[in-house]
Amino acid sequence: MKKTVTFSEICDKLARGGVESPAFEAGELICHFERVSRALVRFGDYSSAELLSAVERRTQGEPLQYIIGEWEFFGLRMFCGKGCLIPRPETAELVNLIKDNEKGHSPQHILDLCTGSGCIAIALSKALP
Repeated sequence: MKKTVTFSEICDKLARGGVESPAFEAGELICHFERVSRALVRFGDYSSAELLSAVERRTQGEPLQYIIGEWEFFGLRMFCGKGCLIPRPETAELVNLIKDNEKGHSPQHILDLCTGSGCIAIALSKALP
């Protein structure tokens, strides 16, 4: 018989593993691996091997973004794998600073080298067409 877990059990396991936002991360993992909408994550019993493995990986300290393989940044889904820098709130601040600085100016060239996923250049190309 397959082992099943609830949202609450996943939250408890993540909290015991030192995850700072266990409810948020449990929801992200369930949405991704079980294909459940965010509104319904608290109401099911889950048993996929992928989800159970992902919860274990997270309790071992692997970043959520690497486990899921992507992360949202400025409304865009970005690939995020091992060896790639994870988009952070500070990265969003940088993009906003550049966007604000470029308002009312003629287009400038922006170079984004060796910063990770390319999310800065992609977000800026969408914001500053």
